[in-house]
Amino acid sequence: MFFGLAALSVWLLAGEWRAAGFSAKADISMLNHGELPSLALSTSSDTALLDGCLTAVSSVEGRLLPWARRGNLLAQCLQISKAITASSRYDAYGWFAQAYFARETGDFDGMNAALERSYQTGPNEQWLAALRVRLAEQNFGYLDGSAKLGHGADLALMVQSPSGGEAIALRYIRDADFRERIKTLVEVLPERQQQAFISTLRGITRNSGNG
Repeated sequence: MFFGLAALSVWLLAGEWRAAGFSAKADISMLNHGELPSLALSTSSDTALLDGCLTAVSSVEGRLLPWARRGNLLAQCLQISKAITASSRYDAYGWFAQAYFARETGDFDGMNAALERSYQTGPNEQWLAALRVRLAEQNFGYLDGSAKLGHGADLALMVQSPSGGEAIALRYIRDADFRERIKTLVEVLPERQQQAFISTLRGITRNSGNG
C-alpha cells in the first residue's frame, strides 16, 4: 500500500482517492483500452491495480463520465477486485476495494459481504480501517449487523492511536451524526484513552479558533 496515514485521513474527510503516482485520466484510459497488467504477478502489482481503479472511479473525471462509460469502468474494476480476492482470500485491501465498487454499482448486499471479509482479514491495519470507516459512514443506513460491528471495531482502533484519533476528531467536529456514535464508543474506552481523545479534540478546536 502506497499511502501515508495523513493522506488517508484527508480522504476520510474528502472523498477523492489520491494515490501517489496515479493519474485519474490515465487510469480511466488504461481501463477503457484494457491496458492494465495481468493479475497475480505479485501482491504489490495487485495493489497497484486496485489503486488505479480507486483513483479512476473516485476522481472528478471518473464521476463525470457518461453513465455508460462509468458503468463499464465500474464493471471492470469490480471484476478486477473479485479476481484478486478469489486468488488471495486474505487480501483485506482487495475486499475493501470490492466493497467500494459494489457500493458504486448499488449492490449494498455485496458491499456488506465484502466489508465483512475485509474486517476479518485486516482487523488491525489502521490505514485500512480509515478507508473502511469512510465507506461505512457514507452508507451507514445500509450496513447490516455484522458490518456495523466491524465498523465499530475500526472506529475503536483509530480512536486509540494519535494519528487515527486526530482523523476521527476532525470528523467528530464536522459531523453531528458521527459525533453521537463516537461519544458512545469513547465512553467505554479506558480513562487514559478517553482523556487522550478529549485532549486531541481540544487541541483541534483551539488551533481552529473554535475553542
